[in-house]
Amino acid sequence: MTRTQVIGEDGAVIADVSDGVLSAEMELAAPSGTLIVRCGEHARVDPEPSAEALLGWSQDSWDSYFAMSKGVLGRAKDEGIELVVLPGLGGKLSDAICTQSWVRAMGNLGAQVLADPVGWIAPSMESDAEDHVKRFTDAYSEMGCVWGVVDRSDELGGSERIGELVRAIPSGRILTLG
Repeated sequence: MTRTQVIGEDGAVIADVSDGVLSAEMELAAPSGTLIVRCGEHARVDPEPSAEALLGWSQDSWDSYFAMSKGVLGRAKDEGIELVVLPGLGGKLSDAICTQSWVRAMGNLGAQVLADPVGWIAPSMESDAEDHVKRFTDAYSEMGCVWGVVDRSDELGGSERIGELVRAIPSGRILTLG
């Protein structure tokens, strides 16, 4: 089920935003033809991870995540849906290196990402956020499969954590979330 839609300059819906995460069971409903979905979430966040929690970062977990992603991307392609993945903290694609590895592993399946450099800023990184955002932006520019960019500029500068998606801006378009 989708909740949010991305509206283009002309008022047309150009993408639907899923309220779920990338998973083998996810519904690929996108009347617009483009579906934006978060990269997923770990079962739990633990500042002192146990051996069980660390299994989420093992090679086996990456292999199964890559296989699941390929299956979903293939299904989306078969159904004529452009699938755009939103990396972020708390998910498998929680930094530039993980996201670049995922993009490479997806090969020619048409994987695209919605770049959100600020979405990778953890609380411990906030004092150097400007430097981190620049490096993350550079990493995204090397990926070659960026569908658009999340613009959180309305929220920057405050002392509170950065919240939900503000605007997603596809290449060459101005749009708002409605």
